[in-house]
Amino acid sequence: MPFAAYTVMKYLFLALLWAPIAVADSLSILAYTAPTPLDWSTPGSLTRTTIDNSLFGLIGRWRDLGRGDREYEYVAYPHAISHLNVELICNGETKILTGMTSLRPDGEYLKGLALRGKSLETMVEDVPGGLISTKKVQEWLPIMTERGYVRRLKWQLHPKACARLEQYFDDYQKLGLEKLYGGLNSRPLEAKGGAGCAAFAVSFLQVAGLYNPALYDDVWKRNLRLHEKYITRADKLAERGIWSFLLYGYDGAWAKENEPHLKMSFWDPQRMYDWIGDVHQGRVEFDSTYTPFKTGKKSLGVEIDARDVAPPQDPIWDEQTRHLIETGAHLGVELKQD
Repeated sequence: MPFAAYTVMKYLFLALLWAPIAVADSLSILAYTAPTPLDWSTPGSLTRTTIDNSLFGLIGRWRDLGRGDREYEYVAYPHAISHLNVELICNGETKILTGMTSLRPDGEYLKGLALRGKSLETMVEDVPGGLISTKKVQEWLPIMTERGYVRRLKWQLHPKACARLEQYFDDYQKLGLEKLYGGLNSRPLEAKGGAGCAAFAVSFLQVAGLYNPALYDDVWKRNLRLHEKYITRADKLAERGIWSFLLYGYDGAWAKENEPHLKMSFWDPQRMYDWIGDVHQGRVEFDSTYTPFKTGKKSLGVEIDARDVAPPQDPIWDEQTRHLIETGAHLGVELKQD
Protein backbone atom coordinates (compact mmCIF):
# COMPACT_ATOMS: atom_id res chain seq x y z
CA MET A 1 0.00 0.00 0.00
CA PRO A 2 1.47 3.41 -0.93
CA PHE A 3 2.49 5.53 2.06
CA ALA A 4 -0.05 8.27 1.28
CA ALA A 5 -2.91 5.75 1.13
CA TYR A 6 -1.69 4.13 4.36
CA THR A 7 -1.66 7.52 6.10
CA VAL A 8 -5.21 8.30 4.96
CA MET A 9 -6.44 4.89 6.16
CA LYS A 10 -4.72 5.35 9.51
CA TYR A 11 -6.33 8.72 10.21
CA LEU A 12 -9.69 7.48 8.96
CA PHE A 13 -9.46 4.58 11.39
CA LEU A 14 -8.58 6.90 14.27
CA ALA A 15 -11.44 9.24 13.36
CA LEU A 16 -13.90 6.35 13.38
CA LEU A 17 -12.46 5.09 16.67
CA TRP A 18 -12.83 8.41 18.47
CA ALA A 19 -16.01 9.69 16.82
CA PRO A 20 -18.40 7.79 19.15
CA ILE A 21 -16.72 9.32 22.20
CA ALA A 22 -16.77 12.82 20.75
CA VAL A 23 -20.52 12.75 20.07
CA ALA A 24 -21.59 10.39 22.87
CA ASP A 25 -24.61 11.31 24.94
CA SER A 26 -23.65 12.52 28.39
CA LEU A 27 -25.05 13.30 31.81
CA SER A 28 -23.18 15.75 34.03
CA ILE A 29 -23.60 16.93 37.59
CA LEU A 30 -22.32 20.47 38.13
CA ALA A 31 -21.28 20.90 41.75
CA TYR A 32 -20.92 24.46 43.08
CA THR A 33 -19.03 25.33 46.25
CA ALA A 34 -20.42 27.69 48.88
CA PRO A 35 -18.55 30.97 49.58
CA THR A 36 -17.43 29.34 52.82
CA PRO A 37 -18.22 25.64 53.26
CA LEU A 38 -20.96 25.06 55.81
CA ASP A 39 -19.72 23.80 59.18
CA TRP A 40 -21.81 20.72 60.03
CA SER A 41 -19.92 19.87 63.22
CA THR A 42 -22.70 21.21 65.46
CA PRO A 43 -26.19 22.68 64.97
CA GLY A 44 -24.88 26.07 66.11
CA SER A 45 -21.92 26.18 63.73
CA LEU A 46 -24.19 25.10 60.87
CA THR A 47 -26.65 27.90 61.62
CA ARG A 48 -23.96 30.57 61.86
CA THR A 49 -22.15 29.60 58.64
CA THR A 50 -25.46 29.39 56.79
CA ILE A 51 -26.51 32.87 57.93
CA ASP A 52 -23.06 34.31 57.18
CA ASN A 53 -23.08 32.95 53.64
CA SER A 54 -26.66 34.06 52.99
CA LEU A 55 -26.14 37.62 54.25
CA PHE A 56 -22.52 38.34 53.37
CA GLY A 57 -21.58 35.99 50.51
CA LEU A 58 -20.67 38.25 47.58
CA ILE A 59 -19.05 37.74 44.19
CA GLY A 60 -17.70 40.30 41.75
CA ARG A 61 -18.55 40.35 38.05
CA TRP A 62 -18.56 42.68 35.06
CA ARG A 63 -21.92 44.13 34.04
CA ASP A 64 -22.56 45.22 30.47
CA LEU A 65 -23.88 48.80 30.31
CA GLY A 66 -24.30 48.83 26.54
CA ARG A 67 -22.36 50.63 23.82
CA GLY A 68 -19.20 48.82 24.85
CA ASP A 69 -19.24 50.13 28.43
CA ARG A 70 -18.91 47.88 31.50
CA GLU A 71 -18.75 48.30 35.24
CA TYR A 72 -17.56 45.95 37.94
CA GLU A 73 -20.15 45.13 40.58
CA TYR A 74 -20.52 42.94 43.64
CA VAL A 75 -23.68 40.87 43.88
CA ALA A 76 -25.01 38.08 46.07
CA TYR A 77 -23.17 34.81 45.54
CA PRO A 78 -25.60 32.64 43.53
CA HIS A 79 -25.29 29.45 45.63
CA ALA A 80 -24.80 30.49 49.23
CA ILE A 81 -25.08 27.00 50.72
CA SER A 82 -23.55 25.06 47.77
CA HIS A 83 -25.60 23.61 44.93
CA LEU A 84 -25.98 20.99 42.20
CA ASN A 85 -27.22 21.44 38.64
CA VAL A 86 -27.71 18.69 36.08
CA GLU A 87 -26.90 18.72 32.37
CA LEU A 88 -28.10 16.18 29.80
CA ILE A 89 -26.69 16.22 26.27
CA CYS A 90 -28.24 13.96 23.61
CA ASN A 91 -27.02 13.75 20.03
CA GLY A 92 -24.82 16.78 20.66
CA GLU A 93 -27.74 18.93 21.83
CA THR A 94 -28.29 20.20 25.37
CA LYS A 95 -31.67 18.81 26.42
CA ILE A 96 -31.57 19.67 30.12
CA LEU A 97 -29.51 22.25 31.99
CA THR A 98 -31.18 23.11 35.25
CA GLY A 99 -31.47 22.46 38.97
CA MET A 100 -34.01 22.78 41.74
CA THR A 101 -34.13 25.96 43.78
CA SER A 102 -36.19 27.44 46.57
CA LEU A 103 -38.49 30.29 45.63
CA ARG A 104 -38.91 31.39 49.22
CA PRO A 105 -36.98 34.66 49.70
CA ASP A 106 -34.11 34.61 52.20
CA GLY A 107 -35.99 37.27 54.15
CA GLU A 108 -38.89 34.86 54.67
CA TYR A 109 -36.55 32.20 56.04
CA LEU A 110 -35.00 34.72 58.43
CA LYS A 111 -38.39 36.07 59.47
CA GLY A 112 -39.60 32.60 60.33
CA LEU A 113 -36.46 31.88 62.33
CA ALA A 114 -36.22 35.22 64.09
CA LEU A 115 -39.87 36.16 64.69
CA ARG A 116 -42.06 33.06 64.40
CA GLY A 117 -40.19 30.55 66.51
CA LYS A 118 -39.01 28.38 63.63
CA SER A 119 -35.83 26.41 64.21
CA LEU A 120 -33.81 23.71 62.48
CA GLU A 121 -36.88 21.81 61.26
CA THR A 122 -36.73 24.22 58.31
CA MET A 123 -34.05 21.91 56.88
CA VAL A 124 -36.59 19.15 56.23
CA GLU A 125 -39.62 21.21 55.19
CA ASP A 126 -41.04 21.59 51.69
CA VAL A 127 -41.22 25.20 50.50
CA PRO A 128 -42.22 26.84 47.19
CA GLY A 129 -39.75 25.77 44.53
CA GLY A 130 -38.94 25.89 40.85
CA LEU A 131 -36.44 24.90 38.18
CA ILE A 132 -33.56 27.27 37.50
CA SER A 133 -33.82 28.46 33.92
CA THR A 134 -31.20 27.29 31.44
CA LYS A 135 -30.49 30.95 30.70
CA LYS A 136 -29.72 31.61 34.38
CA VAL A 137 -27.39 28.60 34.59
CA GLN A 138 -25.60 29.73 31.44
CA GLU A 139 -25.30 33.28 32.77
CA TRP A 140 -23.33 32.18 35.82
CA LEU A 141 -21.52 29.10 34.53
CA PRO A 142 -18.61 30.92 32.78
CA ILE A 143 -17.99 33.07 35.88
CA MET A 144 -18.04 30.10 38.26
CA THR A 145 -15.94 28.01 35.85
CA GLU A 146 -13.27 30.69 35.44
CA ARG A 147 -12.78 30.88 39.22
CA GLY A 148 -12.99 27.14 39.90
CA TYR A 149 -16.19 27.49 41.93
CA VAL A 150 -17.92 24.74 39.92
CA ARG A 151 -16.70 21.21 39.24
CA ARG A 152 -18.09 18.63 36.83
CA LEU A 153 -18.81 14.93 37.16
CA LYS A 154 -19.63 13.58 33.71
CA TRP A 155 -20.86 10.20 32.51
CA GLN A 156 -20.74 9.09 28.87
CA LEU A 157 -24.11 7.37 28.42
CA HIS A 158 -25.48 4.19 26.93
CA PRO A 159 -27.44 4.93 23.72
CA LYS A 160 -30.76 4.10 25.42
CA ALA A 161 -30.21 6.26 28.51
CA CYS A 162 -31.13 9.65 27.03
CA ALA A 163 -34.71 8.71 26.16
CA ARG A 164 -35.32 7.40 29.69
CA LEU A 165 -33.86 10.53 31.31
CA GLU A 166 -35.86 12.87 29.09
CA GLN A 167 -39.01 10.91 29.95
CA TYR A 168 -38.22 11.20 33.66
CA PHE A 169 -37.77 14.96 33.44
CA ASP A 170 -41.01 15.31 31.48
CA ASP A 171 -42.91 13.19 34.04
CA TYR A 172 -41.38 15.19 36.89
CA GLN A 173 -42.91 18.37 35.50
CA LYS A 174 -46.23 16.72 34.59
CA LEU A 175 -46.53 15.74 38.25
CA GLY A 176 -45.81 19.31 39.29
CA LEU A 177 -42.96 18.20 41.53
CA GLU A 178 -40.85 21.17 40.46
CA LYS A 179 -43.24 23.42 42.40
CA LEU A 180 -41.86 22.05 45.66
CA TYR A 181 -38.33 22.54 46.92
CA GLY A 182 -37.93 19.58 49.22
CA GLY A 183 -36.21 19.30 52.56
CA LEU A 184 -33.00 17.36 53.10
CA ASN A 185 -34.79 14.02 53.36
CA SER A 186 -36.60 14.41 50.02
CA ARG A 187 -36.57 11.54 47.51
CA PRO A 188 -38.14 12.68 44.21
CA LEU A 189 -38.54 9.19 42.78
CA GLU A 190 -40.97 8.38 45.59
CA ALA A 191 -43.16 11.25 44.30
CA LYS A 192 -44.28 12.16 47.80
CA GLY A 193 -43.05 15.72 47.84
CA GLY A 194 -40.47 18.05 46.43
CA ALA A 195 -36.76 17.68 45.94
CA GLY A 196 -33.78 19.73 46.98
CA CYS A 197 -31.08 20.44 44.43
CA ALA A 198 -28.96 17.43 45.45
CA ALA A 199 -31.76 14.85 45.57
CA PHE A 200 -32.99 16.14 42.21
CA ALA A 201 -29.57 15.80 40.55
CA VAL A 202 -28.83 12.38 42.05
CA SER A 203 -32.24 11.10 40.92
CA PHE A 204 -31.02 11.35 37.31
CA LEU A 205 -28.16 8.99 38.15
CA GLN A 206 -30.62 6.59 39.77
CA VAL A 207 -32.96 6.67 36.77
CA ALA A 208 -30.04 5.95 34.41
CA GLY A 209 -28.78 3.09 36.59
CA LEU A 210 -25.53 4.94 37.33
CA TYR A 211 -25.86 5.45 41.08
CA ASN A 212 -23.88 2.86 43.02
CA PRO A 213 -24.43 3.32 46.78
CA ALA A 214 -21.26 1.37 47.56
CA LEU A 215 -19.23 3.92 45.58
CA TYR A 216 -20.97 7.15 46.51
CA ASP A 217 -22.95 6.99 49.77
CA ASP A 218 -20.00 7.24 52.15
CA VAL A 219 -18.35 10.13 50.27
CA TRP A 220 -21.39 12.15 49.15
CA LYS A 221 -23.98 11.78 51.91
CA ARG A 222 -24.41 12.99 55.47
CA ASN A 223 -26.39 11.10 58.09
CA LEU A 224 -27.35 13.18 61.12
CA ARG A 225 -29.86 13.08 63.95
CA LEU A 226 -31.66 16.36 64.62
CA HIS A 227 -32.47 16.54 68.32
CA GLU A 228 -36.13 17.12 69.18
CA LYS A 229 -35.23 20.22 71.20
CA TYR A 230 -34.25 22.01 67.96
CA ILE A 231 -37.62 21.29 66.33
CA THR A 232 -40.69 23.53 66.45
CA ARG A 233 -43.94 21.63 65.99
CA ALA A 234 -47.59 22.66 65.86
CA ASP A 235 -47.99 22.09 69.61
CA LYS A 236 -44.61 23.31 70.85
CA LEU A 237 -41.73 25.69 70.20
CA ALA A 238 -38.16 24.50 69.91
CA GLU A 239 -36.16 24.78 73.12
CA ARG A 240 -33.31 26.34 71.16
CA GLY A 241 -33.80 28.68 68.22
CA ILE A 242 -31.79 31.02 66.08
CA TRP A 243 -31.08 33.55 68.86
CA SER A 244 -29.38 30.88 70.97
CA PHE A 245 -27.07 30.06 68.08
CA LEU A 246 -26.38 33.62 66.90
CA LEU A 247 -26.43 35.83 69.98
CA TYR A 248 -25.19 33.45 72.64
CA GLY A 249 -22.85 31.30 70.57
CA TYR A 250 -24.65 28.12 71.57
CA ASP A 251 -23.35 25.10 69.62
CA GLY A 252 -25.38 22.17 70.90
CA ALA A 253 -24.87 18.73 69.43
CA TRP A 254 -26.49 16.28 67.07
CA ALA A 255 -28.62 13.76 68.90
CA LYS A 256 -27.42 10.36 70.01
CA GLU A 257 -29.34 7.31 68.89
CA ASN A 258 -31.10 6.92 72.26
CA GLU A 259 -32.25 10.57 72.36
CA PRO A 260 -35.47 11.87 70.74
CA HIS A 261 -34.57 12.94 67.23
CA LEU A 262 -35.41 13.18 63.56
CA LYS A 263 -33.09 11.29 61.20
CA MET A 264 -31.63 13.20 58.28
CA SER A 265 -29.94 11.37 55.39
CA PHE A 266 -29.01 13.51 52.40
CA TRP A 267 -26.51 14.22 49.64
CA ASP A 268 -24.28 17.19 50.39
CA PRO A 269 -23.29 19.27 47.31
CA GLN A 270 -20.20 20.57 49.10
CA ARG A 271 -18.98 17.04 49.82
CA MET A 272 -19.52 16.20 46.15
CA TYR A 273 -17.62 19.31 45.03
CA ASP A 274 -14.72 18.44 47.34
CA TRP A 275 -14.77 14.77 46.28
CA ILE A 276 -14.51 15.63 42.57
CA GLY A 277 -11.38 17.65 43.39
CA ASP A 278 -9.91 14.83 45.46
CA VAL A 279 -10.49 12.26 42.70
CA HIS A 280 -9.11 14.62 40.04
CA GLN A 281 -5.96 15.20 42.06
CA GLY A 282 -5.56 11.52 42.98
CA ARG A 283 -5.95 12.18 46.71
CA VAL A 284 -8.60 9.47 47.13
CA GLU A 285 -9.23 6.13 45.49
CA PHE A 286 -12.20 5.75 43.15
CA ASP A 287 -13.05 2.19 42.13
CA SER A 288 -14.09 3.08 38.59
CA THR A 289 -12.38 3.87 35.30
CA TYR A 290 -12.29 7.63 34.88
CA THR A 291 -10.48 10.46 33.14
CA PRO A 292 -9.67 13.72 34.96
CA PHE A 293 -10.15 16.90 32.95
CA LYS A 294 -10.26 20.66 33.35
CA THR A 295 -12.62 23.26 31.95
CA GLY A 296 -10.53 26.39 31.67
CA LYS A 297 -7.62 26.72 34.08
CA LYS A 298 -9.34 26.10 37.41
CA SER A 299 -12.56 24.09 37.04
CA LEU A 300 -11.82 20.44 37.77
CA GLY A 301 -13.77 17.53 36.37
CA VAL A 302 -13.97 13.75 36.29
CA GLU A 303 -15.35 11.84 33.30
CA ILE A 304 -16.63 8.25 33.49
CA ASP A 305 -17.22 6.08 30.43
CA ALA A 306 -20.56 4.38 31.15
CA ARG A 307 -21.55 3.67 27.56
CA ASP A 308 -21.78 -0.04 28.38
CA VAL A 309 -24.14 0.51 31.34
CA ALA A 310 -27.63 -0.07 29.99
CA PRO A 311 -30.38 1.80 31.85
CA PRO A 312 -32.91 -0.21 33.90
CA GLN A 313 -35.84 -1.72 32.03
CA ASP A 314 -38.36 -1.44 34.87
CA PRO A 315 -40.76 1.52 35.09
CA ILE A 316 -39.38 4.73 36.57
CA TRP A 317 -42.43 5.28 38.79
CA ASP A 318 -44.65 2.99 40.84
CA GLU A 319 -48.09 2.05 39.52
CA GLN A 320 -49.96 4.71 41.50
CA THR A 321 -47.68 7.51 40.26
CA ARG A 322 -47.92 6.28 36.67
CA HIS A 323 -51.70 6.50 36.97
CA LEU A 324 -51.39 10.10 38.17
CA ILE A 325 -49.22 10.95 35.17
CA GLU A 326 -51.69 9.36 32.77
CA THR A 327 -54.66 11.21 34.28
CA GLY A 328 -52.86 14.56 34.43
CA ALA A 329 -53.01 14.82 38.22
CA HIS A 330 -50.54 17.11 39.98
CA LEU A 331 -48.68 16.19 43.14
CA GLY A 332 -47.05 19.61 43.37
CA VAL A 333 -48.90 22.04 45.60
CA GLU A 334 -48.79 25.79 45.16
CA LEU A 335 -47.42 26.59 48.61
CA LYS A 336 -48.15 30.04 49.94
CA GLN A 337 -45.49 32.19 51.54
CA ASP A 338 -45.61 32.38 55.32
